[in-house]
Amino acid sequence: MNAYKQWVRAVWFENGREVEGVAPSIWIKRGTVFWPQGANAEPAYVNRAEPNEKTWRSFKLVKVKFTSGKLLSFIEPALKCINN
Repeated sequence: MNAYKQWVRAVWFENGREVEGVAPSIWIKRGTVFWPQGANAEPAYVNRAEPNEKTWRSFKLVKVKFTSGKLLSFIEPALKCINN
């Protein structure tokens, strides 16, 4: 599958603590997780926008835990935990 269409569950350092989340694989480069500035990152997230390394926030990558071509792969397990 095309790497640009992949999603990853990753761990990174943010404000001195480890944070786990899901991001487009294109947002992870050279041991860094890039994230759009501002509160409304949704359009960039949904469209898997190419990160602007000069303007986006950057965080040190700890590890990639899981990679999938389907965003639903990350959501379904979480929903099962909530519903049980």
